[in-house]
Amino acid sequence: MDESVAPKIYTCYKCGLESAVERAFARERAFPGARVKFLCPKCQVKRHQQSTLIFYVLIPALGIGLTLLDIKPLASVARILLELTTMMVLVIPLIFVHELAHTAVAALTGLRVFAVLLGSGRSLVAFRWLGINWNVRVLPVGGATLISGPRSRGYRIRLFFTYLAGPLTHLALMAGFFFLMVILYLGFQGEWLWRMAINGMALNGILFLVNIFPKKFSSNAGHIGTDGWQLLHLFSMSEKELNERDATYYILETVDAIQQSKMDRAKQWIERGLTLHPQHPMMVNVLGFFQVHAREYAAARETFLQVLSAPGELKPEVRYMAMNNIAFSNMVLNDVSLLPQADEYSAQAYQNMPWEPLIAGTRGAVLVRMGRVEDGMPLLRTAFASNPDKKGKAAEACFLAEAEWRRGNMTEARRWAGTARGLDPACPYLPETERRLGEPAPEKRPQ
Repeated sequence: MDESVAPKIYTCYKCGLESAVERAFARERAFPGARVKFLCPKCQVKRHQQSTLIFYVLIPALGIGLTLLDIKPLASVARILLELTTMMVLVIPLIFVHELAHTAVAALTGLRVFAVLLGSGRSLVAFRWLGINWNVRVLPVGGATLISGPRSRGYRIRLFFTYLAGPLTHLALMAGFFFLMVILYLGFQGEWLWRMAINGMALNGILFLVNIFPKKFSSNAGHIGTDGWQLLHLFSMSEKELNERDATYYILETVDAIQQSKMDRAKQWIERGLTLHPQHPMMVNVLGFFQVHAREYAAARETFLQVLSAPGELKPEVRYMAMNNIAFSNMVLNDVSLLPQADEYSAQAYQNMPWEPLIAGTRGAVLVRMGRVEDGMPLLRTAFASNPDKKGKAAEACFLAEAEWRRGNMTEARRWAGTARGLDPACPYLPETERRLGEPAPEKRPQ
């Protein structure tokens, strides 16, 4: 990337965060034709959580309150609010069914399902089942299925049926609720069943329209299209985009194998990916990620430097992730001469992508290693709390243990080391952390 050309900076209109990573910002207009405003990932999450909580608390509370007060002019309002509450409860299992339909069809057509996300907000429970990472979150709104596969015969057709499965599920459920209404109409009694059938049919109709309508929107995960958008876009994908999807598949397989500590398998996947896409920046970056987990830190540093110096213009998010990874490699190499570069690169990465736990954790760890413990600990705690990966949490716990050791707080240092061991007994940073805990803490530097 030509560093003489300054990248365009995007500013969050809520918190004022500035970043060059455009794909992470949501675009908004107050009304058609108005100036576009940008919302950073953290503010997107905060607003979504607030609106969801208000929606799921206020409507049921108002409905129940008006019913108990028994104010006749407002009885119809109370009934509508309670009907909405019923639909809000029904939407939770429907999200699960929708994502399960994508998952089942993907598996049947030979695609690979890497993860299923149910809900939004903080993670409530995460587990691995049938080779898939499942993550259930606190707020019962939204869902996503991470699906990929190698570019092979029938690739577009297989993706087509996978995307179509979610909306078709709602049509099938609409038909089921319609037949229930017919049965009830023909003589079966039960007011609550009748209301459930009507609500179920209406809600599935709404979900079908929302998912089938072709729309692309911004989110903290980048620009995402609805199922309808994906279906329309699928057969007009360029050769470049098809290659990008193919590369992403090998990247995901490599990362998944590393997370399962299957390093031989991870090596096979990254070698296949590099054979097919040798110049792909993220593919090379994942090679460095593999080398870090294989404890080949010097080789990893050279690999990440290769990403940063690659010809052509790097996407900002790739550039800052490479800088973050160089900073981390510099730090774990325990070479004091490399710390200034680690400080510079981690600062730039964090300034532009502070919402990423990995980047916040690296910045915090570099600050701790440089003796700026009070500056680094809040970032490490934030990264530890928001990182969904146990291996990542274990690494952050190790650096928090080092931070407490530098403060002379041995009780907390040992507690964090124990937390790291509980999360990942094979954590590569644990032996160094435990060795440090057996030594006198260094003299405190001025903050």
